[in-house]
Amino acid sequence: MGTMFAIISVVIKPSISKHNIPLLYVINVLDGLKFTMPVWILFLQQSLTNGQISILASILFFSSLVFELPTGAFADLLGKKSTIITGFLVSVVATILFTILTSFQSLIIVFILMGLGEALVSGAFEALVYDSLKQDGREKEFRGINAKLMYVMQIGFVGGTVLGGVFGNIDLRLPFMIYAGLQLVVAIVTMFVREPDIDSEKFTLKNYLNQTVLGFKQLTKSEFIKWLSILYMLVGGISWVFQRLIVYTSLIDLGYSGMDIGFITGFFRLLNILILVKLLRMLHKKVGYGDLLLLPLLMVFFYMPGMWLTKFVALPFIGGGMLIATARFVLLSPYVNEEVESKYRATAISALSMLVSLVYIVSTFLIGTVFENLSPMAIFTVFGIFALVVMVPVGLKVKRLAELKNNP
Repeated sequence: MGTMFAIISVVIKPSISKHNIPLLYVINVLDGLKFTMPVWILFLQQSLTNGQISILASILFFSSLVFELPTGAFADLLGKKSTIITGFLVSVVATILFTILTSFQSLIIVFILMGLGEALVSGAFEALVYDSLKQDGREKEFRGINAKLMYVMQIGFVGGTVLGGVFGNIDLRLPFMIYAGLQLVVAIVTMFVREPDIDSEKFTLKNYLNQTVLGFKQLTKSEFIKWLSILYMLVGGISWVFQRLIVYTSLIDLGYSGMDIGFITGFFRLLNILILVKLLRMLHKKVGYGDLLLLPLLMVFFYMPGMWLTKFVALPFIGGGMLIATARFVLLSPYVNEEVESKYRATAISALSMLVSLVYIVSTFLIGTVFENLSPMAIFTVFGIFALVVMVPVGLKVKRLAELKNNP
């Protein structure tokens, strides 16, 4: 009789990965509907200078940097699901305040809250995906499922950028209010996710400190993961500057309106969906560890010509810069997850996000100090030179270490 009830229970209650992964697809596509993206700089330009906007961008990522590792450790110890829900709720509050507060000083608080919300979600979400699969013995499927999650988020990005531009044309506050409501919906959907049982621990201050230290050590425990982390940090930080700041300042500087920006960025994200993710997955199967060098080379190709490009010629290069930010998750994240233990995965991923944020902070600070002398498109060229001189050699080293690791 007990055996029969056990069988019925298994039939009625699906495995954790079959339960969670469909919900995580829904969460990702809804979270991708970022209606604020094409208009946030235009909104701030009503009361702030470009220099102040750049400082706020630095503050956003500085706060994310400060919060990343603690929130990752909390996710490992207290639960990834609860951490993600809290992050979305913080985002709701921050987005509403964004439309109400107008002074530079008050917006500093808003951007700190935004950084906290992002930090709560970032490491915990990816760790939740991997641990849900690992609990069912499906961790080898992570690369494909992670790519699909990025794929559906790009679907959300397309809708969010296009509709955000349209909503902003009606009223610049409208995209923010709709986005705040949507983040609340995402938090509610996340409540139905099941928490994986892998390596759970009772929270104590001692456990928290140990978790933080041991999680960070995951990124330096071998020569390969150490250099992979450096590559991830550089690619993620610089490409994120373009994705979240320079793309929009460049399009504004080139004379495009908020609605134009929505349609342009939406179009490139659609290409991202139709071409990039599938192409990169096929490429990995054919070139193996050669894909570790691909992103630095693409950054050189798309960034270096920037200062010589005109309004319409610049568009494909801006699009290429946008695509690199997504490619980082598809190509590099699976390598990282294969190297770290599940017990410290959220902490390790949060540590990587901290390093990405550090590069972002330094980059936006440099941009803020040269705004009067360099156009956004000229900044493309500066970072293209950096990619050629620094990032390509790092990519070559990581590729060699990966080959040595698997073919000693």
